Amino acid sequence: MLLVARKFQAYLKLTRGRAASQMSAGLDVSSASREDDGMRMGSMRWIMKATGLIVFLGCPGIIFAQQDQQGQQSQQGQTQQQPAPMPKKEQAPAPSNRLTIEVTGGDSNTPVENASVYVKTREHHLLKDKKFEIQVKTNQNGTAHVPDAPMGRVEIQVVAEGWKPFGRLYDITDPKQVIKIHLEKPPKWY
Repeated sequence: MLLVARKFQAYLKLTRGRAASQMSAGLDVSSASREDDGMRMGSMRWIMKATGLIVFLGCPGIIFAQQDQQGQQSQQGQTQQQPAPMPKKEQAPAPSNRLTIEVTGGDSNTPVENASVYVKTREHHLLKDKKFEIQVKTNQNGTAHVPDAPMGRVEIQVVAEGWKPFGRLYDITDPKQVIKIHLEKPPKWY
């Protein structure tokens, strides 16, 4: 805020100095050149933008500071009772529904490593559709685990380098369902 005020004062000194020098030289101040007008308008725009930015960024800080002071005052007025701290969670619980996708390929059913598996679903509602979309990669064994997979109709797409892309709709009925996907080699181009 202080910087903007200093810049504005410097601007005023600059414009007053130009007007005084033009009057002493016998020039009409009202007929200043277009370049001076453009320069003045550009610097005025800069000052207005900077002031607006400072006000925009400063207002939330003032509001939060006031709320914090009010909160401290209300706490001082009450008895000094503090709630007991919440116990820390040692481990996150295992997901209840974990979809497993096994990706194999070729004639020998070898596991496909590092394949991208996309799981998508869309629930159609009256006002807004609810979407679920996640991308996971297969491990060395060709398996990919999707945590908290939705139940119902799901589209699964698999893309792997050197294999033909795969996509199909599946109905997920079991929370721990295993889906087996077999990829094929792409046709040779001659």
